[in-house]
Amino acid sequence: MNRFRWVPIFTWVLIICWLSFSALDKLAITPPLGADKLAHMAMYAILGSLVIWTTSVRKWRYLLFMFAFVLAGATEVIQDLFVLNRTGDVYDFIANCLGLFIVLFLLKRFKKT
Repeated sequence: MNRFRWVPIFTWVLIICWLSFSALDKLAITPPLGADKLAHMAMYAILGSLVIWTTSVRKWRYLLFMFAFVLAGATEVIQDLFVLNRTGDVYDFIANCLGLFIVLFLLKRFKKT
């Protein structure tokens, strides 16, 4: 059992938290409409892909996906309550969950039999 297999997941969760809790008011450009939702979907799709890539035990996959869904909601709540110049957004939460659902769908669709 490789004890370092969790490093990619842990690192990506730290990146998500850092981006979620940083004040991003210093961006010089305004992203196109909907680009932030695509970024949310991509960040959590990558997290879901890392979960699949690093775990082979079904129980661990489900637990890590449940953690990812909790993280998706918790980051939005923490942004709204505690981060200056940031607000939580239910649409961001939906985009986060959609990214995870896409990975779950693809896992079921293309699962090796």
